[in-house]
Amino acid sequence: MQVSLLFQYLLYQQKLSLPGIGTLYMELLPARLEFVNKKLIAPHYVIRYTMEQEPADQNLIDFLVEHTGADEATTQNNFNEWLYQSKQQLDAKGSFSFLPIGTLTKEMANTYSFAPAYNTNDFLPPVSVERISPQGLGHDVRIGDTVHNSIDLQGSSDEETPIQHQQFWIIVGILSVLSAAAIAAYYWL
Repeated sequence: MQVSLLFQYLLYQQKLSLPGIGTLYMELLPARLEFVNKKLIAPHYVIRYTMEQEPADQNLIDFLVEHTGADEATTQNNFNEWLYQSKQQLDAKGSFSFLPIGTLTKEMANTYSFAPAYNTNDFLPPVSVERISPQGLGHDVRIGDTVHNSIDLQGSSDEETPIQHQQFWIIVGILSVLSAAAIAAYYWL
């Protein structure tokens, strides 16, 4: 069995059922932004394994027939034989490597773990990112149901700070006078 054909099928169909072993599927991981390192990690696919048992996919057999040129019965027989040998090797040696897909390792009775042969993230290295916001240009910010411009918000916060600061000291002054009057009244009355 040409494992490269199984790998192609996995890439095209996003799922490869191996009866008696489990199912491999492709999972798309979204792009990530690492703020600390200022890196953007591109979205990429990873191969995942589940022990979910599914019957052989007729589309897989049709795919193998098309790419090998053999008849359907021979292809089905070859695939079943490959599965049987793979399961035997997995049980006997504890692991089975089928490159370029990955390696299955036996953990316990009928429990397997999978390690992909390649980390697809290695093919797409992280990209350095910088903030490139031109000075003086703002962006829209939604606060509740209203949309504000970030520059307007920055300007309003700068203007409100001195007013709030003045109000604070006025209140502190009034409370101080009232406290002094209360203390004086307590001791003189």
